[in-house]
Amino acid sequence: MEVKLSRGAVAAIWEDPPAVSASGVPLVLQLMDLRPWPAAPGSGWRSMILSDGDHLICGALLPGVAASPVASRMRKGAVVRFPEFNFSVEVRKRLIIPKELEVLQIEWVTIGNPKLYQPKHLEGKHEELNRQSASSSSILNTGAYSAGQGLKQLLTRGVVVMLQKPVMQVVSVTRSGLGKLEKFHLVLSDGVNTQNATLAFHLNHLVKNNSLRMGTVVRLLDFMCNNTIQSPSMVSVVQLEVLQTECELIGSPKAYHESLPKYAQPDNASCSSGQDLKWLLTQGAVVAMLEGKMAVEQQPVMQVVDVSRVCKTEFSVYCVLLSDGVYQEHTLLFPDMNPLVEGNWLRNGSIVRILLSDCDTRMKYRVFFVSLEVLQLECELIGNPRFHELGLKHKEMLQLYVNLAKIPQLPGQNYFRVLGPPEDVAKWSGQSHHGDKSRPD
Repeated sequence: MEVKLSRGAVAAIWEDPPAVSASGVPLVLQLMDLRPWPAAPGSGWRSMILSDGDHLICGALLPGVAASPVASRMRKGAVVRFPEFNFSVEVRKRLIIPKELEVLQIEWVTIGNPKLYQPKHLEGKHEELNRQSASSSSILNTGAYSAGQGLKQLLTRGVVVMLQKPVMQVVSVTRSGLGKLEKFHLVLSDGVNTQNATLAFHLNHLVKNNSLRMGTVVRLLDFMCNNTIQSPSMVSVVQLEVLQTECELIGSPKAYHESLPKYAQPDNASCSSGQDLKWLLTQGAVVAMLEGKMAVEQQPVMQVVDVSRVCKTEFSVYCVLLSDGVYQEHTLLFPDMNPLVEGNWLRNGSIVRILLSDCDTRMKYRVFFVSLEVLQLECELIGNPRFHELGLKHKEMLQLYVNLAKIPQLPGQNYFRVLGPPEDVAKWSGQSHHGDKSRPD
């Protein structure tokens, strides 16, 4: 049986091996062992030993996944693909936890001669950001093979090494939130590309005592990432080791724009005529939002008309004007979306999919908070969007933010504390948007 891979997704992870959280890239591995996991946090878990042809790594099946019909086909030697997964790299343990899986082949002989990976292979390279720990090949040969040694090209080579403790450099550190909600965002570099990351709360002291700052070289000991198809991917750093506090920037790292899988992008490679692209957007999305009829599972595709920042010292809240090609409406980003703007992944013209929309109705205006994923970085303005009569007019913006600054904090959000006193809000609201001249009075 021919194995069909998501072309473009594999390249996203191989073009930047140390970026272990490359988004949306399936892993193709061989199952070496599968058994119940008595020490699991609950019942129904199963433990796995997986191979990439060279090295072994542990895995775990969630109870729901382990009980699925697909999992019942898994047996020793099976070649499996994990379209969506989480993975954790701890000091003494490496673990892959698939959220879903596919069995590509069963009853195959062992591929290669996999062995336990020895972490000592990474020692003595504190000052070097080594991008050669994984094979440079990004092509999976899915033809027919008769012997295990000939099947090596079927697997995603070097993945086990890639999941070990990577050494990276801090390019920038930014802060969001106040008090107990204080959170630090990092941009990490492997010397070629950059990776967005968030710092666990118990590590905040490293930033405050200046041990972690721009230029610091670190080893990630324990981190989590979700490889859902979202751009950019985000790593949550749970534990790290500071190898060198101060160092000049290594290389000329740039954001890895190609990490977005092709199958997650709209089909239009070139947005040359905005007026002819209304089909790309979910028309009626704005009206559905305003009328409270937008179901969570609908996840409309919209375009960013404008992005503005609300500032009080170094704390930021971003207001995004979204369009469905006909109407446009103001929304506020959830805090964890801020790195998209700050890393220039979300900008005027971006095509986005709304993953989550929440509405606050404690004022006379509807205030929308959104979480989104970027499908395309840039595109000409599609259509001639205008404000709906039910929507938030430009002249009402000042009163909206004054009210937001006064009302209690919503659970899980820090916007209202960040916005600050009315005079700060008034100062911000006086800033012009690119589309102000076309807005109704």
